[in-house]
Amino acid sequence: MSYKYYQKPFQKQTLLKALKQEGDSFWGAKETYRLHLRERDKKFFEKYISNPDGVPRLIEEDPQNMTLSQKLNQHNTIEGGIENLLKKDAKTLKEESQRNIRDNCELLFNKIKNYFKTDDEIEHFVGDFLFSCCYLIVVSVADQTSAFRIFSLMNSTGLDLLPTDIIKADIIGKIPEGEKELYAEKWEDLENDTSLNGFYDMFAHIRMIEAKKKAEKSLLEEFKEKVLVKYQNNPKAFIDNVLTPYTVTYCYLKTKWNTEESSLSIKHSLMWLNKIDNSDWLPVALEYVTRYQNNVKAKEKFLRKLERLASYLHITARDINKRVDRYKIILDEMEKNASPDLSTIELTPEEKKVFQDTLNGEIYSVMVAKRRNYLILRLDFAVSDKSKIIEYNPSSLTVEHILPQTPEGTEWEQLWPVEEKRKYWVHRIGNLLPLNRKANSAAKNWSFKHKKAAYFLNPKAKTASYALTTQVLNFDTWTESEAVARQRYLLDILIKEWNL
Repeated sequence: MSYKYYQKPFQKQTLLKALKQEGDSFWGAKETYRLHLRERDKKFFEKYISNPDGVPRLIEEDPQNMTLSQKLNQHNTIEGGIENLLKKDAKTLKEESQRNIRDNCELLFNKIKNYFKTDDEIEHFVGDFLFSCCYLIVVSVADQTSAFRIFSLMNSTGLDLLPTDIIKADIIGKIPEGEKELYAEKWEDLENDTSLNGFYDMFAHIRMIEAKKKAEKSLLEEFKEKVLVKYQNNPKAFIDNVLTPYTVTYCYLKTKWNTEESSLSIKHSLMWLNKIDNSDWLPVALEYVTRYQNNVKAKEKFLRKLERLASYLHITARDINKRVDRYKIILDEMEKNASPDLSTIELTPEEKKVFQDTLNGEIYSVMVAKRRNYLILRLDFAVSDKSKIIEYNPSSLTVEHILPQTPEGTEWEQLWPVEEKRKYWVHRIGNLLPLNRKANSAAKNWSFKHKKAAYFLNPKAKTASYALTTQVLNFDTWTESEAVARQRYLLDILIKEWNL
């Protein structure tokens, strides 16, 4: 990396030799890069890192048709190199590993640029520290299983091995030698599709599908006991029949639904499922959609009901134990029932009553922000045009009270003279509006007329995107009767939306 700021030609060549071994026919040495990455990242690393200035590219034209200028400059077109890598937006790189290479390169590049001011400083750093005090020790073992074991013993700093790394060593180690490389590549492809964290999460979801209960031990222990025990004699079947289809479904459920799914109903269900602040619903969706991936009607029906159940558990603040127990019931039925129609996905009469009571109760004062904001945005979606996907951003949302929380000393006291009624209605859904944070930042105990002018009729407020907010334009005043009517209307919308 220091090569880019080092200007002495002879020493620059010395630095380049640290990256690349020159070929020498006399000694039988082959030209090769000194550092290699795995096959999928090898060319990328050589193009942008191992060749700091980039690689000269020949102009692919017939020499007979080239101009003199083209012939003289045919080696001057440069591809790759550190500077070209840093110009790239990391989001445009498909591989997570390559995004990390780019980001780490930028960090080191800026550190060196800011720390070393002269060639002499770089020369001292490289000669007295890098070349004299830093060593690379190569530890060679016979197989991948041993490699993971050695890594675990020697790794006292840096990132620990993930359970998925150890599971990989166990699975790949049992595959016949001639097929090891093929299945290792399959595994890496699946891991790359989900990202490192996503891959780990998916293994936890697969464990839930098999165990059907909250984890009691480490993921590694339970995965070996509940899942891998079935594939001890056929490790390829685990990759082909379990890991591959579940990974494809996981990627679809998390992100690819937005581009790959044509059913608007399914898109809406998955959009809201992914906005819930827990992923406990994923094992159920993972198992069902993997089973019935080609049955669009069944998926539409199931995911719509799963979104209702997940919303109920989220909005009514059921803890993780209650959520896991509830989803376990559905997994149990799926294990025994070959039909796509499941009775356990339905809300029970008691659950429907609890849900309705929660929706009709105090929202702002009782619910934490994540639950409250989810409900407000979900309600806004229910009253909006559903012919397209609406992008909701909870981070820009704030909730405004039409009747203010502190009406004392304003005209609101005349409109709402009974304090008990003000307290009863102020935090209920009929009195709440979604606004963006900027519009709400200047909120005061304004009159209803003033609020309408500031929030709804002022183009700078940018509140028109919320259907719930623009509805209030239809009211001339805001008294108890308007709050009661709006409460009843919005509750009916939610009851119809979730079939309560």
